[in-house]
Amino acid sequence: MFFSLMFRFMEEYEVDDLGQLMILTTIAIANANKVDPDLETISEETNIPYSTARRKIERMCSEGVLDVRRRIKNFSFLFRNQ
Repeated sequence: MFFSLMFRFMEEYEVDDLGQLMILTTIAIANANKVDPDLETISEETNIPYSTARRKIERMCSEGVLDVRRRIKNFSFLFRNQ
């Protein structure tokens, strides 16, 4: 059942791969808890290498899925419609 829900979510939200799904889920959880999800946190929580997470996030930003918010020392990410 878990996999059917996961694939249904991936299809509905046009998510290309599981890594992208993990990143979006981490950002959603962080935003719900009012935590600014930065690239380092996302990489640690998803167990995706930093450079891979950065490339996936850059792609999602260019596709209009995510927005970037600049903070003093780094960037945080949120969904485009928020």
